[in-house]
Amino acid sequence: MKIKSTDSVSSSVGVRKAGKTKSAGGSSFASHLQETEETQGVMSTSAVSNVDSLLSLQAMGSSTDKNTKARQHGEEVLDVLERVLHDLLAGGVPVSRLRNLADMMQRQREYAGVSPKMLEIIDEIETRALVELAKLEAYL
Repeated sequence: MKIKSTDSVSSSVGVRKAGKTKSAGGSSFASHLQETEETQGVMSTSAVSNVDSLLSLQAMGSSTDKNTKARQHGEEVLDVLERVLHDLLAGGVPVSRLRNLADMMQRQREYAGVSPKMLEIIDEIETRALVELAKLEAYL
C-alpha cells in the first residue's frame, strides 16, 4: 500500500521551551528525598526437600477423576430410576430396565470411597430392583 500524501504535524499550543521552572515549595520535596529507614534483608527461602508434595497433588487429581466418574454414574442411575418411575405410572416396567438398574447398582458399589450410608442406599435400590424383577419373571 502506498501513502500518497501526509498532513503536516502542527505544533501543540502551550509548549514551553526548556528553561528554569518555578519552585513550588522548596523544602517540602527535599524532605521526601531524605534517607528512609533501613530495609531488612531477604529471609532465606526454604528449598523443596522432596517430590512427595508433587506426587500427592497428582494423587488428588486421580481421586478427583474417580469422584467425577462416580458422580456421572450416579446421575445415570438417577435417570434410570426416573424412567422406572414413569414406567410404573404408565402401568408396567420393562424387565430389561430392571435388569439394567440392578447391574448399574452392582457397578456403583465398585467405586472406591463410597460412604457407608451410600452403600446402604445402593443395597436398598439393588434389592428392590431384584425383587421387582423376580415378581415380573414369576408372572411371565
